[in-house]
Amino acid sequence: VLANSFNHLAIHHGLRYENSEARDNFQRAFDLMHGAPQRQAIARNLGLILKDLHDFDAALAKIEAARALHDSLGDSRQLAMDFCALGSLHASSELVKEAITYYNRGLELFNLDNPREQISYWVEQVNLGFIYIDSGQNEFAETLFRSSADVLEEAGRTAQSVQARVN
Repeated sequence: VLANSFNHLAIHHGLRYENSEARDNFQRAFDLMHGAPQRQAIARNLGLILKDLHDFDAALAKIEAARALHDSLGDSRQLAMDFCALGSLHASSELVKEAITYYNRGLELFNLDNPREQISYWVEQVNLGFIYIDSGQNEFAETLFRSSADVLEEAGRTAQSVQARVN
């Protein structure tokens, strides 16, 4: 319970761009959950905050640790999210080709027959669109945004739907 509290507190700080506080709370959650393989998505979250703090190597290590564990557990949804996190990490270092490759690998792993995974798929597709924009490939980005906007709105993901429409 305490680990989940730290995880949620970290997410709250992350949403407010308080990345140092988010990192500290994700680290606390990670330390408490270390023996629980099913909760190693926290390692990915910690890696994403480390990315935001510009610590590529530490971020890569945490995300890769989560990816390796999710792969060994056969957890395709978490593995898909790990690949997308790797894409985000590489995009932050302007490694566009690698970022797109990781995102596409992640998108391929989502089970689109599962409603929860469908939402994750569309959210990550929008995130991939941002990478295409940053690399000047606006037509690809527009295609991703257009295909995602309505689905996200119908699912109640208003913020992501607006992002897709505005961009």
